[in-house]
Amino acid sequence: MRRLLWLLAPLWSIACASTPVGPAFNTEWQNDQGASMIEIERQLRGTPPPPAFDVVVGLTADGIVGLPLDGGQRWSYPKTSDSPPVIAGELVLFSSNGELFALDARSGKLLWEIGIPGHRLRGAGDDGKLTVASLGSLEPGEDWLVTVDRSGSVKEKLSSEKPLGRPAARGGLAFVPWSGQYVSVIDMNTGAERGRLLTRELVSHALTVGGEIYFGEKGVLHLDERIRYASTQQANRASFAERELPGKPKWLEPGESLPELDMGARAKTRIYATPKFSEKTRFASDRFISTYFQALMAFDAGSGELSWARAVPADILGGDAASSGFVVCLINGKVLRFDAEGGEAGSLDLGTHLRGCVVEASTLNIPKGEALPPKAAQLSTAITTLGPDMATAQLFLLAELGKLEDASVTKTLIEVAMSSRMAPSVRNEARRLLASRKNGAEFMLAALEAPFDFMSPSKLPAPVGPLADALAAMGERRAAPLLAKHLNDPATAIEDVVRAAKALSVLATTEELPSLRTFFALYRATADDPPLVQAVVSVAQALVKIGGSDGRALVQRAAKDPMTQPDVAAAIGPLVSG
Repeated sequence: MRRLLWLLAPLWSIACASTPVGPAFNTEWQNDQGASMIEIERQLRGTPPPPAFDVVVGLTADGIVGLPLDGGQRWSYPKTSDSPPVIAGELVLFSSNGELFALDARSGKLLWEIGIPGHRLRGAGDDGKLTVASLGSLEPGEDWLVTVDRSGSVKEKLSSEKPLGRPAARGGLAFVPWSGQYVSVIDMNTGAERGRLLTRELVSHALTVGGEIYFGEKGVLHLDERIRYASTQQANRASFAERELPGKPKWLEPGESLPELDMGARAKTRIYATPKFSEKTRFASDRFISTYFQALMAFDAGSGELSWARAVPADILGGDAASSGFVVCLINGKVLRFDAEGGEAGSLDLGTHLRGCVVEASTLNIPKGEALPPKAAQLSTAITTLGPDMATAQLFLLAELGKLEDASVTKTLIEVAMSSRMAPSVRNEARRLLASRKNGAEFMLAALEAPFDFMSPSKLPAPVGPLADALAAMGERRAAPLLAKHLNDPATAIEDVVRAAKALSVLATTEELPSLRTFFALYRATADDPPLVQAVVSVAQALVKIGGSDGRALVQRAAKDPMTQPDVAAAIGPLVSG
């Protein structure tokens, strides 16, 4: 039965020693400047933290599978879920066809089930004795907040016309975000509201991590002695440095929305992080990870700088930041563990293809794994391993690669630009970055010198244009004979011809005069579009510069010859007019 709660008198206990603040979820409540919440915080200091269990839970077509992350036995439960399961302490909760189920997270044993007609699980918390669950209505209607003991007995059920967020629990108290800015503290035994917090930022999640409690969505507020200042934005807060990441992933999804099973892109593009307040950091490992299908990237939580990156064998469906390190769950059922520096530290297997996956690893300390190579090699491997449908991630990683001064970056950019399996947008970005490189000349010269295999299905011609730009900027005269060869090579695209010609106007020596004369003779009269006109003019500049009197006379005659293309003639005339 629905119950509208009106508080009549204070109840004295360790869990709820404060005076009631008014009806639960009442919008007429007057801000008490954090007084009730700071009293709650003081009471909780003496209570033991709720138990926690590190486990990965997967959804299959037939039911639910679980695997303890401490090496326990894999378990399964033959019931499908209509929403992502919630791992709350030592329990796994899920809803299905108007019922709410609680399983033991270690064994998968059913602990209880209750009816929740017309509702679906949104979020849950557990303090070791009682479970609180936020339930959203499938049709327009009231949200429910239910408290259930280990026997499956419903202790309390409250209704709210305002949307409820995802709750946490500790010491007999439920912390329930609602209406986007409030957190109500509900006595789970009586349903009385014992305290309330007003925030000045979006709050739809309450989290319990290592016994500590946090509230938020885009960032999180820590329940400590400064929580009283939340309404003036002076509470202890943690958030990430803002970055534009592939797929625009979120850390905490809007907690007041009704979660749905999602096998699309949204489930595979997420941010995973665990709050962990200390003097030096606000997040475990001082990092967060971002996923984009098969791309896994870690970032410094303070600066947003990319820490490491990997490509994994299958799409990532779920994950979590451990107390130290990270865990991700793949669509093929594999569970991969990485240390804080990205070193692979072993794997587990759920043994089946998954439709969804959730991970709880906040108390897990992952040991040091196999060290990753330097960042340039990491990015190179990730970019070249990802398939052509991963262009968005590849473009992001290319941008990160381009920031590095390591000469090996140049080699990778050349390989990407010449790979037929890369999306055109990725090849073009590699060409753009390559044009501005200031090192790696040996790799550039080798690419220009290597013969092009017309029969190779995997390799495209060398990116002559960007290489010409970079080598000209470096003043690398060893490139001149190679560029001159490509100038008259039919495999060289017109865009690259233009850039090679411009580079030769800077780099060419007398050794390249025969190639320059050949090009000039072929195209001075037939240049039929502006890029080719530009290339002819650049070659004319080179002939005047290095060809002596013969080169100057050649250009001078061409400028006066009526057969010379008019735009070419107009542009080269000033070169020999003095």
